[in-house]
Amino acid sequence: MPNLGDELHHSGWNACSSCFGDATKKRNRLILPSLISSRIYVVDVGTDLRAPRLFKVVNPEDVFWKCNLGYPHTSHCLGSGEIMISTLGDPAGSGKGGFILLDGETFEIKGNWEKGDKVPPMGYDFWYQPRHNVLISTEWGIPKCLGYGFDPNDLKKGRYGRRLNVWDWTTHTYVQAIDVGEDAAPLEIRFLHNPDAAEGFVGCTISSAIHRFYKTERGDWAAEKVIQVPSKKVEGWLLPEMPGQCLPPQAGCRGAPQLPRALPVLPALCAALWYPPQGFITDILISLDDRFLYFSNWLHGDIRQYDISNTRQPKLVGQVRTQPAPGRIPPLFLHLLGWDQPFLAVSATQTCVLLQVFVGGSIAKGGPVTVCGDEELQSQPDPFFIKGKRVPGGPQMIQLSLDGKRLYVTTSLYSAWDRQFYPDLPR
Repeated sequence: MPNLGDELHHSGWNACSSCFGDATKKRNRLILPSLISSRIYVVDVGTDLRAPRLFKVVNPEDVFWKCNLGYPHTSHCLGSGEIMISTLGDPAGSGKGGFILLDGETFEIKGNWEKGDKVPPMGYDFWYQPRHNVLISTEWGIPKCLGYGFDPNDLKKGRYGRRLNVWDWTTHTYVQAIDVGEDAAPLEIRFLHNPDAAEGFVGCTISSAIHRFYKTERGDWAAEKVIQVPSKKVEGWLLPEMPGQCLPPQAGCRGAPQLPRALPVLPALCAALWYPPQGFITDILISLDDRFLYFSNWLHGDIRQYDISNTRQPKLVGQVRTQPAPGRIPPLFLHLLGWDQPFLAVSATQTCVLLQVFVGGSIAKGGPVTVCGDEELQSQPDPFFIKGKRVPGGPQMIQLSLDGKRLYVTTSLYSAWDRQFYPDLPR
């Protein structure tokens, strides 16, 4: 892109399955909202697939003046041909959940999708299900706080999201809030792909939990926690000395070494203050056949797979209790490479165990972190290398190929947070 500092975060298309059956629609424009600058780029990928070219730039002042919104995030196309983009806040960086509506041909701003004075205090991702007359959006945090990086002092002050926000799809009005816990920060939300299904899942980042949301017999919506990723008790995670109340040393761990108080401390590096290190779920997806739920733990470094045949009781099928032997391909990879093959398990000690897939993370061997207490792993995972180079960061955005055979993974979350949790990643 021609500008620096945009923070391209999510992307979308000008046409998708919402336009199914409309022969006049083509998926030939890529929509790139900028999370920091509030620009929206439209890229022509149809004229020459091997040479994408910039088609249009929606300037931030247009977003500010025409919608009184800023910090655009998720882009979805609509059956009407329009493009809808969620936002995190207002032009001043305060929290405000709203939606920008673009014309699907000219990509000019048409205005706000939402109607009425009632809006949620924050925004992030969204998903809609017209057959149930509903759109549900999520909340990350207040943009002007997020931009300075993660600061534990922002917790318990209403600066991180805690709600799923329910909208009437027909009237475009905000009708209900579902509380999933203080500072849970619900991010990515997915309905099941079955268009008749009235349920789905949302990943909560800070609380490291997956909640199932569903339509009740009364006709409103509710949520229940169905997965909780256990925290890990560690030594040496980011900050040797933690301000405030420290976690007591665990068996097998030394006490936290002391640093001179004169040393500067980045606020985010004391993230261990609020909990033992959490998984930090940053993305989720559901396979097209609605059989499996995948999600990434950005801090722990693993990608998990759950059987969601029973949506109220997801079954972990990608969890691991041991490390693979040298040269052994983890069965989750085998499963992804052959969707029609049964999920493979290996026996290490006369017990059937499953191997985990780690893509970086904070707890790999050879790093500064020592895991002292772990409900799931017997030992710390090996570092992740590609062509001899260690991969920094942890698994963040994930995407499954349409045939279910390949899982694509990125490692960057948000530049301000990347610099704090994974300093080698920006470098």
